[in-house]
Amino acid sequence: KVANRVLCGMGFIVLHSGHLSKPFIKLMGTSCTLRWRDGDFERLWTVMPGHPIAIGIEDYIELEHEEMYGEMFDIPQPDELVFLGWFRGGEVFRAGCCFYRGIGKVFYFQPGHEFYPTYHDPGIQKIIYNSVRWAYPNKSVDELSCPWIEHSPESIRSNRIAEGKT
Repeated sequence: KVANRVLCGMGFIVLHSGHLSKPFIKLMGTSCTLRWRDGDFERLWTVMPGHPIAIGIEDYIELEHEEMYGEMFDIPQPDELVFLGWFRGGEVFRAGCCFYRGIGKVFYFQPGHEFYPTYHDPGIQKIIYNSVRWAYPNKSVDELSCPWIEHSPESIRSNRIAEGKT
């Protein structure tokens, strides 16, 4: 259902280990597997500084401790690569990837392991804030005109009840 909503215009932000979530795997059409190891220093490079998600972000953000995710990351070629992670061990990773699916937008962002204070970093917070603004639908989507949503009378009725329209 989440993947269908994205196809119909909903934005979807996938953080860190969410790369293995069912909706992300379905939207990517791949296994979304990657290499990983325990924590390491990461330098998160801004490689597309003009992108709306990168507004207000410096050339790079340094994270003293972050779980290492490395290539090969089994995802399709991103429509836009905004951030690239580099780890002290020499690994690199496509750390901030944008995808357009149907009429929805998907942003995958690698930093954020729960053992490290990644989400307290002001730059990381700004990236997440910007990604929500970027992924927000440009216009209201009429659910009935979306070919990826089930349109049985019962599903329409239950959706309208959930939205308080009936």
